[in-house]
Amino acid sequence: MLKMSIGKLLQPNRAPAPHAEEAGQPSRRQLTAAAIAIAFASLPDSACADVLPEDLHTAARSILFLKNAPVGRADLGLVFTERAGQELAQRLGDSLGRQLRVGSLDLDLRPVALANLAGSTARALFLVDPSQMAARALSGFVQRRGILTITSDPSLVNAGLLVMAVRSLPRVTIQVSRVAEQEAGVSFAPAFRMMIQEQ
Repeated sequence: MLKMSIGKLLQPNRAPAPHAEEAGQPSRRQLTAAAIAIAFASLPDSACADVLPEDLHTAARSILFLKNAPVGRADLGLVFTERAGQELAQRLGDSLGRQLRVGSLDLDLRPVALANLAGSTARALFLVDPSQMAARALSGFVQRRGILTITSDPSLVNAGLLVMAVRSLPRVTIQVSRVAEQEAGVSFAPAFRMMIQEQ
């Protein structure tokens, strides 16, 4: 319903009445600004926290800076806990053709439920519907296994639960937790540390 209303607001006025603004009617520019404001105000808070395809690109490039980084082909697991997270993981994978190529590394994007991680062979796991409970479970699973854990929620890195937080908008930011890094059994090259924020 909102989409239709915005579409109508943005359509050019086919037969504008002369001196419409003088008659107290809003201009097309004002209507457009109002429509955009309504659209953003109507988004649920969770939509603003969604993982973006660009975040996966940033994460994929970061994997290349791991000591003992995978070569050739590897899996990047898109970990979910809830139905909404599963749908997001599927959308992300579909939007990128289920694969990312960075340098000489081909990453297969594989949605995987947190409860089914035992069967995963991923070298990196991106938690797409982050929460403290899920992060703690993921942290326990990867302990000393040399698996990189990634999130879009910096608070989970600040808490030392997951290794890396990435956001691509409005600018690329990468945070790494030394504590989580050591517990997961992963390590980044010195050149990478010069470009990131460490906790």
